[in-house]
Amino acid sequence: KRALQDLVLNKAVSVRVSGRDTHGRTLGTLYLDTLNVNKTLVQEGHAWSNRYKYDRGPYVAEERMAKALSRGFNGDAGAVMLVSAAPRLLLRWE
Repeated sequence: KRALQDLVLNKAVSVRVSGRDTHGRTLGTLYLDTLNVNKTLVQEGHAWSNRYKYDRGPYVAEERMAKALSRGFNGDAGAVMLVSAAPRLLLRWE
């Protein structure tokens, strides 16, 4: 949550909508100018790439690198990914 706030709080952002999930929630990519905020949060270890069945999500390479480098919550042995979360970007709220 803090990482997202540090990036976008009180700044103009845009959302590129990609569809809706099975619960009717809007899915999309958040941008700050040309910066893909979703991807940045995964790269920095503050979010996971969403999985759906056998698809590891759009940011699996970034997630693996963040994990290998123990970035963000990947340095915390207690970090657990929510299996039932539907958005493309999964955040650990503190």
